[in-house]
Amino acid sequence: MIVHALTAALGPMSSLTELVQGATAAVTVDRRGALFPVPGLPPCDPQLLGRPDIVATAVDGLTDQVRHTSFLFPVPADEGQQHYARITGLACPPGPSDDLAGLVVISPPGDLCGLTLRELVVLGLVIEGHANHGIASRLSITARTAAAHLEHIRAKLGAPTRTAAAVLAMRSGLYIPYRLMTTAPDSSPG
Repeated sequence: MIVHALTAALGPMSSLTELVQGATAAVTVDRRGALFPVPGLPPCDPQLLGRPDIVATAVDGLTDQVRHTSFLFPVPADEGQQHYARITGLACPPGPSDDLAGLVVISPPGDLCGLTLRELVVLGLVIEGHANHGIASRLSITARTAAAHLEHIRAKLGAPTRTAAAVLAMRSGLYIPYRLMTTAPDSSPG
């Protein structure tokens, strides 16, 4: 069942590592939210996928029209340094059992374009459709500070507008969904 779904999701000429550069771990997710290992890859770090909100964020938005999603997740590191994991959700096409919802892959974050944790969270809020006042309210900052973050983001991404920055971030998975920051223990997008 898993092999059929993976083959259909990836296509006959693709491999998981080609699709998600440097994939280090993956699981499949059934429609009830149960996780199953992917043959050939180590199981995902329990710290990451042991949290149901990460898996849910990766697969909830997958539809017949939206076949994949990608975003970043902050991973605590030694000595106060911030590290990230890229979380990618891939929709499994309907199959014989229609039981699998998707595939969740963990990989290195790739180039962050110099964006800070706060800027990645701001991008997540922009992608969700929040204006500066909404961003400010959620992050306990002023609207002026939110606007300054957006100016820095635009400069770092070389984006002429806020919308262009959001589209670029969404396409490249260069953001952190706000819902993951609000439920993460010991995380403040500071």
